[in-house]
Amino acid sequence: NNNNNNSNNNGNGSAGDDDLSDGEQQDQQHEAKHENDNDEEEWRPFTNEDQEKLIGIANEIGVILKNVHVYTAEQNARVRTDALLEVLKIMTGDVSSEQVMASIANATYRMLGAESVNVYAVDRTLDHLVVMESKMLERDTIVPIDEHVGGHVVKFAERLNIADVQSSPHRDLVRAFERKYNVSAALRKLRHDDDDGDQQGNNTDSSSSSSMSTMIYSVLLVPIMGMEKREVVAVIECVNKHRALQRDNHSYFLGSTRLHREFHDAYTAEGVTFFTEQDQDLLVVLAKQASISLNRAQLHAKLRRHEQVSDTLLDIVKTVGSDGEVEMLIRKIIQKTYVILPVERLTLFVVDRIRNELWCQVSKDAKGFRVPLDKGIVGRVATTGRALIIPDAYKSEYFNPEMDRKTNFVTRNILCLPIKDKDEQVVAVIQAINKKDGQFTPVDVDILVTINVEIANLLKRKSLEAMFTSMLTSKSGDKQAKAFLSTFTSPADLRARRRRRAALGLGSDDEQDDEDDEDDDGTGNPKRNSLSVKSSLAAQRRRSRRRSAKPLGMTGIVQLHKILRWDFDAFEPSTEELCGYAYHMFEYFNVVQSFKVVPDKLGNFLETIAMSYRNNPYHNFVHGFSTMHCAFMILVRGRKLDRDHAFEKMRRLDIFATLIAAVAHDVDHPGYSNDFAIKSGSKLALLYNDVSVLENHHASTCFRIIGESDCDILSGLSFDDRRELRASAIQAILSTDMAKHTTLTSAVQNKTEGLARDDDVDRNLLMQAIVHSSDLSNPCLPAAISRKWAELVIQEFYAQAQMEKARGLPVTKFMSKKDPLSVAKLNANFIDYVVRPLWAAFVDNNIFPDLKVCLDTLTANREAWQRQIDEYTASEDGDDGGDKRKNGQGDRTSQGDGDN
Repeated sequence: NNNNNNSNNNGNGSAGDDDLSDGEQQDQQHEAKHENDNDEEEWRPFTNEDQEKLIGIANEIGVILKNVHVYTAEQNARVRTDALLEVLKIMTGDVSSEQVMASIANATYRMLGAESVNVYAVDRTLDHLVVMESKMLERDTIVPIDEHVGGHVVKFAERLNIADVQSSPHRDLVRAFERKYNVSAALRKLRHDDDDGDQQGNNTDSSSSSSMSTMIYSVLLVPIMGMEKREVVAVIECVNKHRALQRDNHSYFLGSTRLHREFHDAYTAEGVTFFTEQDQDLLVVLAKQASISLNRAQLHAKLRRHEQVSDTLLDIVKTVGSDGEVEMLIRKIIQKTYVILPVERLTLFVVDRIRNELWCQVSKDAKGFRVPLDKGIVGRVATTGRALIIPDAYKSEYFNPEMDRKTNFVTRNILCLPIKDKDEQVVAVIQAINKKDGQFTPVDVDILVTINVEIANLLKRKSLEAMFTSMLTSKSGDKQAKAFLSTFTSPADLRARRRRRAALGLGSDDEQDDEDDEDDDGTGNPKRNSLSVKSSLAAQRRRSRRRSAKPLGMTGIVQLHKILRWDFDAFEPSTEELCGYAYHMFEYFNVVQSFKVVPDKLGNFLETIAMSYRNNPYHNFVHGFSTMHCAFMILVRGRKLDRDHAFEKMRRLDIFATLIAAVAHDVDHPGYSNDFAIKSGSKLALLYNDVSVLENHHASTCFRIIGESDCDILSGLSFDDRRELRASAIQAILSTDMAKHTTLTSAVQNKTEGLARDDDVDRNLLMQAIVHSSDLSNPCLPAAISRKWAELVIQEFYAQAQMEKARGLPVTKFMSKKDPLSVAKLNANFIDYVVRPLWAAFVDNNIFPDLKVCLDTLTANREAWQRQIDEYTASEDGDDGGDKRKNGQGDRTSQGDGDN
């Protein structure tokens, strides 16, 4: 009916409805139909059939949702599994520690979905955490352990999960960390980058992300344990579990922003979730694998580093054992150190305890400057003997930025270590500045400690050269002292000789036509024949025959105990008595009987040697005897030790040669130095080609005397023994050339392992060292005797300076001064730089340990020098300082100087 009515209506009103569209007509018909239905009956209730249908629909939806959850879980599990497999694959390879850290961080991002994953290395030396991997912090950022919640993990070696930082007892620590390291800005940038990725790759809604507060809400930290010591070596930190869990820029169901909000609101707090127990378990698994991989990587790194270090150290050892100047060798060592220690600067400072200073021996941009021993970082290390690691130089109380300003250099961090000798005394300090790949570590300390051992060996072997280099190259200091010390080191001496020989044109004035003056001694005194001793020998033999067939001085009973003392005063006895004492020194070691020495010949030899010494203030027979007496005492003390010391290495033939060399080492000395002989163009200098001029003359004169039949004390020796003794005695006399002092002293210092009896080189070295040290023994004698020798050597020095002036030659400055301050400084330098190193080597290397008593005397005399220096320095500073010198006090001296 309705349809008919509708049809009728439609038909009847078709003309009126022409203006309606087909859609509007259908809507009107539909509304009319519902009005008719409502008029006919009410709405019916849902039936059981409807319920069954809806239940079926609900079950289908449930299955779908279950499948969605299963699919989501599977996808998340697959993401985590893939990430874990990938990290395992990476970690099982030959990777570095840095690659392990990066792999752990990447896997943690994918598996846990944290906003930032931070991996820290633990530096227990400095109590710091060092950022190795992070999106939130810069790499190599230093975080003090007590300023980070990771300190709890390091201390207790346990995980830490903070679900809500705001309500956590660690809140203040976290917030302070946020402020100090500007975490909010870093998180804001991370979230901005994530939002851009979602919009471009996944078209997801990120409006809520931009409104999220940039704070740390949740933190999960897990320790990475070391395999050896089982202590925390690193910490993994996950910050703020992020809503988007992405893999290869594709969001899985759980990771999509919209469904995450719909199905996981229980875990959401302004878009940030806390880390679950499952997250903890996963991170613990990663940390364990990281521990294994880190250990493997560190072992590989150590192996490679050890190979590199071993190769470099081998090169360094070869360098240390090679010949060359100490500065050049040290520079080579430093250059090789740069290979295994990546730093911007390596600087070596040598300790000068004489002046209480540190002098810079090797540096890239500054060299030769000195700093007080108690100032700055190097001074601190030198005085305490302890290493310093300074992560921030400008925050250190010991750092002086003045050098940075002078060199336009910026010091960031510093590693400074002492270099010690075998007695644990600091002899140098090495300083490494600005490590290129972060902060200094204990590994760096170990590398420098190893290298320091080699540098210490080099400095020990070359210590005397190093001291002379320090003194002679210093921009400051006493010029007279430098001139004096330059005569004791061969490089400076040779350079001086070359310069002086270039000006030898003045030498033509020295030629003499007088046949009686075959060798001009240059003194201006009455001439004497110094090269030929024939007439002198004849006169001596005649005197001997008139006296007695017995040797000179043998008629009386010599009290041997008088010469078995260090305080024996050689100035008191007569020349005849001194010859008698010398005779008994030969007898003491059974030389006369063993080598069938004819007593008369020994007496004649000693008398002729005594008469052949000139009447110089210093270089006279008393000095020759004193040198012999000192050598005798060294041998006596060595014999009485009854232990395996140097004396046991010497044969009786060696002792015979040593005593001959000692008593004759300065025979026929003209009273001036080798330097004067060379620059004055003397015939001796021309004869010996400027090489050890006087020493060659002394040795030649000695064996000319022995060549006389009535003085031939070697007549009882076999041909081989005679030749060997002659060679040994000549070398011992030549070793007294002061230009050879540094070489000889260094050789003795290097005998740390002792001497070999069957080694000719060692025996000859010992003989030379005994004679040379005895020649320099004046400062080791009691004060009164030493003072007298000082007066005499200054007289002889001054006489040479006057000869130089008279001849128009360059005046040796240290010889031209007689005032007490100059004398004191001269002798203080002589003790510090010349005498002590050689005598100390005897004691330190256990060659003649009983000579310590002589070192004690030397120290006392050095203190007396210092008192004189202090006294006259104070006088110079006062108003009457100059008057004291003018009023005759300038002739005061207190202690002797050695043969120059």
